[in-house]
Amino acid sequence: MPLQPSEGSVNVTRLSNGRAEGSFTINNVGVGTQFRPEASAHGRFSAKLFTP
Repeated sequence: MPLQPSEGSVNVTRLSNGRAEGSFTINNVGVGTQFRPEASAHGRFSAKLFTP
């Protein structure tokens, strides 16, 4: 099976002081024999932004 991107979304709820916060959802998780169309993942994130 060729590689394909998972379906999903990212929702940024806060952007300030060089940080982004929000939530994400991923559907159809996995690659090759580990592909699971019934699987999904979701969660929250906080990331420091890097600007060169």
